[in-house]
Amino acid sequence: MGPLFRHTLDAVLGQANAILADDVGKSGLPPTVTAYAGTAGIVLELAQHPDALTTASELARSAALIAERVDAPPALLYGRMGISLALQAVANATANTKLHCAADAIMPGKEDIVSEQRVDVTHGLAGLGIGYLAPVRHSTITGDRKQIPLPSPRLPAPPPQHQNCETPDIQLPVPFEEEP
Repeated sequence: MGPLFRHTLDAVLGQANAILADDVGKSGLPPTVTAYAGTAGIVLELAQHPDALTTASELARSAALIAERVDAPPALLYGRMGISLALQAVANATANTKLHCAADAIMPGKEDIVSEQRVDVTHGLAGLGIGYLAPVRHSTITGDRKQIPLPSPRLPAPPPQHQNCETPDIQLPVPFEEEP
């Protein structure tokens, strides 16, 4: 790896570790998890580097916990689609079924597509289309086409459902636990 790439990876790892070490109880608010300005973008980058997968997995677990509990739009860069793609990237790289389940749980569905009026990449239908086609692109690269449902021309296929997704055993940090 060249010095420029190493510097970039070290900077991203440093930010990821800082997020993981932050005491979220201080503010009572979870960190931003979107792909554009939050942890999902960092997770997606780290998932590309075998020596960063441990940190990527930890940050992905944290992002999954938050994404499942907040009302986020379906958007690619500012919502659930981008977060889901980041979780899928780490889940694919580490064969982590729980992260696949978390990604499936927040993946935008048909109702999100039907109700979306914007057509841009950032918030709208173009970004959702990119998100739905990302697994197809991955399957083309890896040669694993048989497991990826292709979207219909009118509406996307429902998100893939991974087996054993009934009850994730991810524990929520204390500041975010739901009250009884």
